Amino acid sequence: MVLLTKTPENVLQEELLREKAEVLSRASERVTSILQQLNDLEEDIEGFLRYLNGGLSGDTMKGGCPVDAVMPKPVVVEKMNEKIFQYNELREEAKLQYHYLIITREALGMRRHHWVEAFYKIPARKGYMRDL
Repeated sequence: MVLLTKTPENVLQEELLREKAEVLSRASERVTSILQQLNDLEEDIEGFLRYLNGGLSGDTMKGGCPVDAVMPKPVVVEKMNEKIFQYNELREEAKLQYHYLIITREALGMRRHHWVEAFYKIPARKGYMRDL
């Protein structure tokens, strides 16, 4: 049985690789988390749209939309626009965190980002609803 001892250079290389992996993981987790929050807001906004189109009553809506069954449509539109505002603000944060992820990859020597662009799609900005 042959025991291989690690040289100080090998130990240092392993530590550097571990640190690089952790930094990259944290950067990608931030983008993933924000994209999930955007998805949750999207579900809320879609719930408001279904409500406005007469598809669901307020008490059966999914996504946690706080809509009462007797709430006037202008109030629903106002609440929906608040969600859209939150969505657009969060989208800007997603763009920033995505930019940081690309910078981190570049700093670690990774030059090709085509799969990252495909995996971390930042959705389009949403327009506000007008009163009905």
